[in-house]
Amino acid sequence: MRLYLVRHGEAGHAAHDDERALTPRGAEETRGVFAVAASLLPAECPRVWSSPLRRAQQTAEIAARALSCRDAAYRISEALRPETPLEQLAGELEANRQWPLMLVAHQPLLGKLLSWLVDDDSLRHGVPTSGLYALDVIAFVRGGASLLWQRYP
Repeated sequence: MRLYLVRHGEAGHAAHDDERALTPRGAEETRGVFAVAASLLPAECPRVWSSPLRRAQQTAEIAARALSCRDAAYRISEALRPETPLEQLAGELEANRQWPLMLVAHQPLLGKLLSWLVDDDSLRHGVPTSGLYALDVIAFVRGGASLLWQRYP
């Protein structure tokens, strides 16, 4: 199963964390990462799940445009909030039957998921803004995936 992890682009400030929007630089860096990775991404449009936070939704919209994804392939998931327990997200992913899948979310959640799936704790805190990671998942267990490639600004 192919899983893509995307951290939202650089975000500005807002009164509430949920409302922080991408900066122009964050949007541009995200477009750039997808342009560079275009030849590595599948011809079949992955399903795109996004955190409900504004900056993640904006990043997911950039990803969907870059991939020419249909609206039906896009979904908001509460399980992609930064504070979601890893076990809850892993359960949702295991129940998913539609692959490939792209998750657009935040630190620390993405770092925890990445390091757990590939069994490499050095990756726990290392998902940069606008980072894109491709994984081949065998099972949603610690060490159940291989990191295929990564791109970031």
